[in-house]
Amino acid sequence: MPEAENNNKDIGSVFDLIPKSYELVKRNWLPFLVVNIFTVLSAIAAVFDRSTKEDQNFLANNPFANLSGAELTSGALLFLGFIIISLYLFVMATILEVETVKKHKPGLKHLFNKAKQYFLPMTGLLIISGAIVALGLILLIIPGLIALVRIIMAPYFMVDKKLGVFDALKASNEMGKQHFWQVAAAVALMFLIAIVTSLLGAIPIVGALLGAAITIATALIIALRYQQLRKVS
Repeated sequence: MPEAENNNKDIGSVFDLIPKSYELVKRNWLPFLVVNIFTVLSAIAAVFDRSTKEDQNFLANNPFANLSGAELTSGALLFLGFIIISLYLFVMATILEVETVKKHKPGLKHLFNKAKQYFLPMTGLLIISGAIVALGLILLIIPGLIALVRIIMAPYFMVDKKLGVFDALKASNEMGKQHFWQVAAAVALMFLIAIVTSLLGAIPIVGALLGAAITIATALIIALRYQQLRKVS
């Protein structure tokens, strides 16, 4: 009975996580800015975008047709480098989120060094998680959304509890089963924020920058829900 009461404990509205995330991000804004650097650069690029009609017909013009083999290879290497940097920033962001919700203020050097420890395990975790969700989405979408709710906390378990790939997935799955609707509410809120920021992008000049600011300010919503559910589990 005590365990059942614990699992059903009211942890408050998911919307309460928005101001909490903002306040914590504001206290440690520089690391959050760095780990979200691609979001910031994308917003800046949108502000200064001077695309022509030819640019908009990118695929129709087939710009790859006249590229040499060496140029294609260089492009592939640059893309691979982008993927690796993005993965490393994701690991740094996860560590930053876990430590920030504990009221710590980790510096960039600490985040960079600690990310070395988790880079390969986290990459494996993301590959397996992505495959699970993709398979679920293929199976009429709903199973994929359920899988997402079940495993979205795995990166936090890996960093917070120093778990391996499969132990982190198992722990996240257990949390997702016990607190499905609480986790789903946080995931739904993140989707809603993503939709809002996409719509803001249609506003000239300031829209993209405002969207990036909202994305960074609400970056801790899932991590805060993880912390709440860890306390009541």
